Amino acid sequence: MGRKKILRFDDLEVVCCPYCGSADFKKDGIRCKKQRYRCKGCGKTFTATTGTFLANTKKSEAAWKKYVLSLTNDLTLKAGAEIGGMSKNSAFLWRKKLYSCLTVYEKSLVLAGTVWFDEIYFPVSEKDEIKSEKGGKLTGISRNKIAVEAAVDSSDRCLAIVMDKGKPTEDQIYDALYSHIQKGSLLVHDQFRGHEKLVKTIGGGEIAVNSKNPMAFSILQPIDSFCSLLRRVVSLHMGESKENLQYYLDWACLRRFANTMKPRERKKLMLRFCASTRTDYKRPRKEKKKSIKRKEKKRP
Repeated sequence: MGRKKILRFDDLEVVCCPYCGSADFKKDGIRCKKQRYRCKGCGKTFTATTGTFLANTKKSEAAWKKYVLSLTNDLTLKAGAEIGGMSKNSAFLWRKKLYSCLTVYEKSLVLAGTVWFDEIYFPVSEKDEIKSEKGGKLTGISRNKIAVEAAVDSSDRCLAIVMDKGKPTEDQIYDALYSHIQKGSLLVHDQFRGHEKLVKTIGGGEIAVNSKNPMAFSILQPIDSFCSLLRRVVSLHMGESKENLQYYLDWACLRRFANTMKPRERKKLMLRFCASTRTDYKRPRKEKKKSIKRKEKKRP
């Protein structure tokens, strides 16, 4: 039997030095079964994983690719942990590492052409629920709902941004989408008044559809289909906080493209893309409470 490859990650693309950003570097031998490089500018050595979420990993490339495949197939944390041969906590940490890289992609995304957009709402976790004066649940679009602005364009690019609890204001919708839509784009939406400021600023025309109109279903189908996907992905992670919700929405956006690829290409794409963002998620440390010793009073 042949030797197993450990930690290789040879498929990752090295573009520049992670320390000084210089593109002038050369190969500097193989250590611990990993190709090393030396920057001609600053003189420092590095590998393809330096400065990425894979920098301090002790797992092999095969283990990461296996986990990526389980993630793209929407397996639960428990199932992903069993397939990857790790604990549930480790599987959750790996998921956060990958999702934190996707946030960089979403922040730079710009939609163009024809853009459909709409609001979608998700319930808050049980511990954050607000009760009525009589102790019952609030109905309708209340503070127990998290508002998300979703958008998709004619090139099938999409994004979803968490705003705030309750029904969003005109300014919240504007702040969420203005930097992500190219000026002059045609905007397609329902007749919600909160869209007016955004439509006027983009200045490319609009198609405002009454949701009760029989033709509304076919006209708004692209955004309705995308919102359905967001609901399916988030339903797998019920009870997540508002902070984690954005991670799962970002994943749902990239998932549309990743799942059209073959498994071998999908695994390479995810690792290459996430490593290229040079982003890493570090679990926040809990502050240790200092034990206060009471001084015994001296008896006279």
